[in-house]
Amino acid sequence: MGTTTLRLRSPGELITAIPYLLGFEPARSLVAVALKDGRLGLTSRIDLPDPGEPGRAARVLMPALRRENPDQVILIGYEDTRTALSWSVAWLRGLTTDA
Repeated sequence: MGTTTLRLRSPGELITAIPYLLGFEPARSLVAVALKDGRLGLTSRIDLPDPGEPGRAARVLMPALRRENPDQVILIGYEDTRTALSWSVAWLRGLTTDA
């Protein structure tokens, strides 16, 4: 079985590639993409947590991310309404300081 090389040069290209990387189109999700030496590593998706559970995502994602030992992690939130998206952006900001 051969491998496919993806060359992603912008955030928009990464967002476009997420369904390909996961095998489905995420909805109401948090996607974490690990990068090491400029290469894609672990790509993981979880359901967005409820507003009262901001630490849940870190507890779920961090063990696998620690094993990957990435240089960077890109977090992408998928939401279906503008109000929910505003909440998700605020939540993502909090997650980066909690983890």
